[in-house]
Amino acid sequence: AHSKTPLQLTSGWQVRDFLSARDVATGIMAVAKKSPPPVRQAAIYNLGSGRACPVRRIVQEVVRELGLKVDLRFGQKKATEGEPGFLVADRRKARRELGWAPRENLSHAVWRLAQGSFPGLHLREPVEKSRLR
Repeated sequence: AHSKTPLQLTSGWQVRDFLSARDVATGIMAVAKKSPPPVRQAAIYNLGSGRACPVRRIVQEVVRELGLKVDLRFGQKKATEGEPGFLVADRRKARRELGWAPRENLSHAVWRLAQGSFPGLHLREPVEKSRLR
């Protein structure tokens, strides 16, 4: 959008689970603060939105929510060999044991990043809170 060139993408039918870096950081902090700390065996917590969504749809949502004017060209780029078709976190254990859940809307996280990286790009600010609690 900043360079006003079309964005060449894969088909976008891969299913993923996107999360803001801020939400990942709060999840890591929740593990670090867990009391008592694991002694004998390491615990594994999946941090993710838990929302299974095709990449295509996520990209389209972010573009729409930010009011971006960008030409999305799905299918113009070849997918990486061996890339999994489905990759989504099961966040139930993190919710149950840590009380952790994503809080930030992904579009808002992208908006914050763009504000610092491309100050001349005029974007609409999306809602901050995630609907994924």
